[in-house]
Amino acid sequence: MLKFDSDASSLSIPPPRVQVKLDSFVKEDLFIAGGILDFLATVLCLIGTAMFVIPTLVRQLKHQKNMPERSAAPG
Repeated sequence: MLKFDSDASSLSIPPPRVQVKLDSFVKEDLFIAGGILDFLATVLCLIGTAMFVIPTLVRQLKHQKNMPERSAAPG
């Protein structure tokens, strides 16, 4: 609990400024965590792309194998 003895608006000194700085270790941890998350996002995107592309290619190859070959008409 805070208790004020006087009105701060009547003081002649300016209010104090508060600056918060991150420790260099905290910054490095945030950079490492960001890098790990970027790597995981990239891996998941590649896996998702592969899960889409591979079945599509397999389906197209099966479709091409099942198509009858066109014979050239004698002419």
